[in-house]
Amino acid sequence: MALGEAYPLRLLCRLLEVPRSSLYYRPKGLGEEEERLCARLRELAGTWPRYGYRRLGALLREEGFRIGDKRVRSLMREEGLLLPRHPPKLKTSFPGVLPLGEGCNLLPGLEVKAPDEVWVADLSYVVLGEETAYLAVVMDLYTRRVLGLSLGRRLSQGLALAALEQALREGVPRVHHSDQGVQYTSRRYVERLVGLGVRLSYAGRGRPWENGHAERLIRTIKEEWVDLREYRTLEEVRASVEAFVFEVYNRKRPHSALGYLTPVAFAERCLNGGENLTKLGGGVVQI
Repeated sequence: MALGEAYPLRLLCRLLEVPRSSLYYRPKGLGEEEERLCARLRELAGTWPRYGYRRLGALLREEGFRIGDKRVRSLMREEGLLLPRHPPKLKTSFPGVLPLGEGCNLLPGLEVKAPDEVWVADLSYVVLGEETAYLAVVMDLYTRRVLGLSLGRRLSQGLALAALEQALREGVPRVHHSDQGVQYTSRRYVERLVGLGVRLSYAGRGRPWENGHAERLIRTIKEEWVDLREYRTLEEVRASVEAFVFEVYNRKRPHSALGYLTPVAFAERCLNGGENLTKLGGGVVQI
């Protein structure tokens, strides 16, 4: 405002094409409720740094804040909390020989209307200092509940089988879907499922999106948990990942496809004959 001391403000505003009212405007400070909201958003984003604005918005509304997703996104942008993009993962799937009479992707057009209709499985890796550990998961497609989890130092059929056996303690699916990796096309793995009357479904080679639900689960585990920590031993990563998957992902993390219920809460509603995906706004799972 140094020029304002030498020239009339009216003249300066005319020359600069600025309304005089803007010279006297002073932004109001945040109200108490807004400050509390922003503080809580920063806390939640710090606790779960890989959560997007929709999931953080669901957590805030669960705590009683009246706020929409667009407002959450705007606040996250102002606070520098929006998520950066990550490079693609390393290759962990190596094609195997499909069992005789199998090989089709059974999911296109399939409507999954109940638990244990379709399970999906996938493999990935975890960095341990200078070595690598490998992770196998099995998830129920309808409830998004992780049923089986296994970690080991070798990318073997035993790793995938361990996750499958853990899942089979919870039930038996009608369809098992995975990529065409050697772990999922091995004789022991195939015979275990076929012996239970399970139909085998495989994503096409070089088409990871055809196993997108399992791929997304792996991405969530890595981005929201594994990538934020450093591990020295297999025992450390096993305890940590199991705690996240079975206590946080299954029981505490709201899932967008389930109307922001947790997988366990949604599975309990299904068991009790309560709401389904259609009533929650997601519709049946249709691939």
